[in-house]
Amino acid sequence: MDDLRQLGAIGLLKAIRKFDPAYDVCFSTYAVPLIAGEIRRFLRDDGIIKFSRSAKSLAARVRSELQNDPDLTIGSLSERLGVSREELAAALASDAPVGSLDEPLSDGDGNRFDRIGVDSEEERSVSRLSLNAAMQTLSDRERLLVRLRYQEEKSQSEVGRLLGVSQVQVSRLEKKILSALRSRMTD
Repeated sequence: MDDLRQLGAIGLLKAIRKFDPAYDVCFSTYAVPLIAGEIRRFLRDDGIIKFSRSAKSLAARVRSELQNDPDLTIGSLSERLGVSREELAAALASDAPVGSLDEPLSDGDGNRFDRIGVDSEEERSVSRLSLNAAMQTLSDRERLLVRLRYQEEKSQSEVGRLLGVSQVQVSRLEKKILSALRSRMTD
């Protein structure tokens, strides 16, 4: 609701900026459609979570197909529409309602926000061990780069100066190293 009020305020500010009394109409006659249009544009184009226009278009086609035949499966829908299951999943996600983090959980034990990022001590220990093992597969220079960036919190430019390479090279190396670490940790 706060977002909608904010969008209404933005529409009002635009109306104030663009209003011309020479048109001989009431300000409210001019402002109300502008405010409503600002809110509609946000809900239509932006929404709370951003999805591509093609995903939204596909979601409309999916809704239409499901109205005609509510028993369709994901497989038959993807075949009928000529899209992959992944594209279909993105379309369905773009059409799903967004829940609030403040919404109470069904088990009555707090809300969604309370559960974000809660790992058990065991999970954290396993992650630490996996990361340490993956780090050992890196070269000395790669380990130094990771230590400088993530333990000493140095910028890519600072790391570049220390290693004698450009910031762009540090960025590329970091991306490659992190990708390798993720891959090794999931193996």
